[in-house]
Amino acid sequence: MQPVKPPSPQPSPAGREREQVARRGIDFCLATVIPAPAYA
Repeated sequence: MQPVKPPSPQPSPAGREREQVARRGIDFCLATVIPAPAYA
């Protein structure tokens, strides 16, 4: 698993969107590994 990068200093919409997508991807990976009830 890749280390989570800190949020970029500039609050650009594209960067924030990419960060949300990355976070959602990490959440999805965790959700697939950990059962949904325990994750929620």
